[in-house]
Amino acid sequence: MFSSRDLPMKGHLRPQNLNRKLHCLSANLLLLLNQVECATLNQELQDMEARVRRGQKKAPEELNQSIQMQAWQEEVERARQGQREAENKLSSVEAELQKLRVEMAAMKRDAEHYSRQEHMELEKRYRELTDLLYYKQTQLETMASDKAAAEFQLEKELKRIQEVQVEAERGRVARRPSPSWEEDSEMKALEPLPVYHRHLVGASVQLQKAAKILDSGAARATRFLWRYPTARLIFLFYLVFVHFFMMYLLHRLQAQADDLSAREVAESMGLTDPNLQLHARR
Repeated sequence: MFSSRDLPMKGHLRPQNLNRKLHCLSANLLLLLNQVECATLNQELQDMEARVRRGQKKAPEELNQSIQMQAWQEEVERARQGQREAENKLSSVEAELQKLRVEMAAMKRDAEHYSRQEHMELEKRYRELTDLLYYKQTQLETMASDKAAAEFQLEKELKRIQEVQVEAERGRVARRPSPSWEEDSEMKALEPLPVYHRHLVGASVQLQKAAKILDSGAARATRFLWRYPTARLIFLFYLVFVHFFMMYLLHRLQAQADDLSAREVAESMGLTDPNLQLHARR
């Protein structure tokens, strides 16, 4: 028999699935009606057969009884014909219901396959978006560090220009007639300033490159540890091992330092003299 449990319980049904569900319900209702009709016809057939048997026991003396018997037999034949038709309809409905069950099972398997495939696609898309987010965040951090370095360099340049302007103003105010060799010596004294400035600029550029490398390396390491839990565990164990190893080294070095300091104190006090040690033993 077909029941409501055979239908897939889904939150969203397509129009084709809804039509199949309605068709299945109508077929189920038709099957129930045919079963009721078949049971009624069987009951009528049994009643008529009982009447015929009761009529056969009596002597067929009157014509009315024979006519009634013939009418009953015709009704019995019609009831049997209706029963056969109902059985044929029932078998056809059962075959159709079996076909619908097979189709519903196939639809259920397809729906599960599609839902699993959609879940995998969504998970893949989520990973791609996460990687893109980390990449954009790394770019943003790099741009922020570049901006900070450029602002710092600009402030240094502005400050240097202001200092040069102040020095020039002071030189104009305090300038006096002097021989040409003194002016040449002052110009030569100011020559190393741009060279020093170029060294500072080169050092700041190298520092910016090192900061960029550290930022990109930290971002990649963070992304790698986020994607692989096993790597996080290994990194945690490595940190714990390094921590305990450093504690062990510090303990050993502290003990050696204590022994060395005690030995130096003893040597400074003259307690390491062999004669004194022999006398102390006696």
